[in-house]
Amino acid sequence: MPQDLDKTIVAFTNYLNDVNAHHKSYVMEYRININGNIRWILSISKVSEYNDQGIAKSVVGICIDTTNNKMIEKKLIESEERYRHRVDNLREIIFELDNDFRFSFVNPAWSKILGYSIEQTISKQLYHFLGKDFKNECHIKLIQFMKDETSQYHFECVFEGQDKQQYWLDVELNKIVLNNKLIGYWGSMENITLRKNSEKKLIASVEKEKQLIELKARFVNMASHEFRTPLSSIRSSAELIKIYGQKYEMLATQFHQYGLDKKLDHILSDVDRITMLISDILTIGKIESGNVPFNPVKMDFVSFIKHYIHNEGYRFTSTHQLNFKVPSTKVEVNLDVKLIIHTLNNIFSNAAKYSENNTNIDIEILKKKNMVQLSIQDKGIGIPPEDLPYMFDSFFRSKNAELIPGTGLGLSIAKYFIELHGGSIQIKSKLDKGTKITVELPCV
Repeated sequence: MPQDLDKTIVAFTNYLNDVNAHHKSYVMEYRININGNIRWILSISKVSEYNDQGIAKSVVGICIDTTNNKMIEKKLIESEERYRHRVDNLREIIFELDNDFRFSFVNPAWSKILGYSIEQTISKQLYHFLGKDFKNECHIKLIQFMKDETSQYHFECVFEGQDKQQYWLDVELNKIVLNNKLIGYWGSMENITLRKNSEKKLIASVEKEKQLIELKARFVNMASHEFRTPLSSIRSSAELIKIYGQKYEMLATQFHQYGLDKKLDHILSDVDRITMLISDILTIGKIESGNVPFNPVKMDFVSFIKHYIHNEGYRFTSTHQLNFKVPSTKVEVNLDVKLIIHTLNNIFSNAAKYSENNTNIDIEILKKKNMVQLSIQDKGIGIPPEDLPYMFDSFFRSKNAELIPGTGLGLSIAKYFIELHGGSIQIKSKLDKGTKITVELPCV
């Protein structure tokens, strides 16, 4: 090739004129053009004979076609350039450290994030750039990493930028081992300052929210106490009046004449409804603040349900006909009595409230493998199909129940309490046909 000819002649001439040529070899690489096909040739020669005046008379040598090697070398250079370009344009910091944790390489992302130039960084230890509150802790952990057998170490740390601002970086550090000897480290750093600041704000927000929930819980506790005391007094007074009205014939006649007995029943019913409402609101407050005590005790589920229906549950179902089916054997479960009674109160009061008096409420207990199933089926107004998916949401009430007193809290509380026991609760309903609530609890 013309562009290689002159330099090849000069190099060969210089070799021939060198008085020490007989001790050296001539090595030259050049291109040749064979019918438009460019090939790289490596020429290696040596003087084989001199004349009487000591001038080279003949030269022997070999020519090697190195075109393929040149193509491979070119591809390697191009690949290295592409790699370098990618590393230089990464948003993440790529770095190398020597065995003493001093920077031997760092890409431009380092300067973009922290503001230090490459020249300011190379040969300085990693600790030099850490925030002052992290230097000692990080030094101890890195020394431990150097000594242990793990090959990778991941940590989050604060670095101090050239502008004296603090930057959170997520650091991944890997060991470089050659012939079983640790020779350095390489890794990457990602700027997570925005995420850390967001986490800090979120933690502060959660703490503030927690304080508000606690404040609300204290207020609800105080308010419920202030309501319950006069409600208890109203209920006991109404019951006392009713007892005296039934005891004395003259009072009984007047009671019946003026409808006072029914009014007293309404008072008692309203007091119970308000008391349950307060109890539900108080319970929701405890659930939101995570302060619901859970103290389960092993007991026979069948006996417990029977006792509940004949005592606590009677005040909800006394106006209805109960059909009760139970297994003949014991079914032992772990129950928090207080929470389960609260759950059953909500379920049974709904069954009675949303169905006509003297209609049937079917109660059945089934043992299925390692679970016990309690179902309560009423013959009430039922639930519209489009409302069913939302029945366990707090404060949700179906469209056909808006004129019936209620808060929409009962089923959401029941679901929470049952799941706290490791169980589940399902609801099935047909409009104007009735509703079936099924509770499953794990057996012991």
